[in-house]
Amino acid sequence: MDHPIEYTAAIAEFEKMDKNHRDDFIFSFIGYALYLTQTTEKLLMNVIWADIVVNNKSETSKELNLFFDTYEFGKHTMGILIKEVNKILNLPTDEEKKLKDVLDQRNYLVHNYFKVNESLLHAKDGYNIIIRDFINYINSANEIEKILQVYLFQYLEKVGYSKEMIQRKIDEEVEKWKQTRIDNSYQSIPS
Repeated sequence: MDHPIEYTAAIAEFEKMDKNHRDDFIFSFIGYALYLTQTTEKLLMNVIWADIVVNNKSETSKELNLFFDTYEFGKHTMGILIKEVNKILNLPTDEEKKLKDVLDQRNYLVHNYFKVNESLLHAKDGYNIIIRDFINYINSANEIEKILQVYLFQYLEKVGYSKEMIQRKIDEEVEKWKQTRIDNSYQSIPS
């Protein structure tokens, strides 16, 4: 998303909605926030992966696959990823703080938000607070992703990868994904 979500616009849209669709609207913000937590984690992993490749820390594709398996399936938390990325990019203190704040918000939203704020689902204006809280997180997560992308591109350019080369690789991967055929046999959730 290129621009922040405006709270007042979201509330105005929410209040115009038929009551039967308001829950869907609320949960779209929650879903988007969860999606952003995962894309931010993936971006952190990409920084670490780039460092491994650039510095020849991995000899084989098997080792690179092991790296992704280790990170993708929960053996490293987002907090550990942030520490590793900070070692690689040497983030300024204010940028590191923003990243840690997003981590703290993410942890709270995922693990505690509805346990602590269940009453918001039933209170007269509780949905407004839920929308506000998730919009604030979404906007913070989007901001930190932009910051990380800038640092990642600067890092890659410093070691000889041009923006054009990087964009070409991204485009190639996206094109592969577009060509992938997925049917109901696809296992999107590990059993």
